[in-house]
Amino acid sequence: MLKRELILFKGRRVFKSIESDEFTKEDVDCIKELVTPIVDNEKEKHQKQKRRLSLSYMDYYPLAEVGKAVNCLSNAVKLYDVAEKDISKLQRETQDILHAIEITELSGEDSIKYVNELRAIRIQRRIAKNFVESVYPIKEFAQMSESFVNGLKSLYTQITEIQNSIHNREYQPREKTTMQEAFEKSDDLWERIEDINNNKKIS
Repeated sequence: MLKRELILFKGRRVFKSIESDEFTKEDVDCIKELVTPIVDNEKEKHQKQKRRLSLSYMDYYPLAEVGKAVNCLSNAVKLYDVAEKDISKLQRETQDILHAIEITELSGEDSIKYVNELRAIRIQRRIAKNFVESVYPIKEFAQMSESFVNGLKSLYTQITEIQNSIHNREYQPREKTTMQEAFEKSDDLWERIEDINNNKKIS
């Protein structure tokens, strides 16, 4: 709602400037802000209708995809070791409870407590063991293909550098629309408007 009211406010400001035949730099900025989305939207619609492009590659992000592969292989080795340590710890806790049950005369309440603890430990141990079994092939592949993993990391770095270069690149369009040219010359336009306003004040 606030965005809509802001657009209406800027629109009224622009029309008021047009009626008074006096523009400020802020007015020019308002015109650019209001018109740019309309121009971009129409341009996009025209391109799609004219060229019938597939654009299926628009949902593929090279850096993200390579990053997933790197994380998959690198994390598999790390998390496999973490899960193995957890299994060992849970196994020790299991043995401690079993020994306590074996050598201690427990009340009914204590027995229930130990049984519940033992159940919770065994459930967590099974989760860790299932993970270890599932990730084992990935971990083995990563360890046997260390050069491949390093190659992916290098690839990730290369793509990052390329995308940074693209981001910093200044593109000069081969064909400029009238609106684009007007935007690029907004500073000159502002100077001309200032001269006109100053001349009116002098006269």
